[in-house]
Amino acid sequence: SSGARIKISDRGDFISGTFD
Repeated sequence: SSGARIKISDRGDFISGTFD
């Protein structure tokens, strides 16, 4: 969609999302 989406988990770790 619009670039990369990065989500932060409850532990504070970075989780890579979908790259559209």
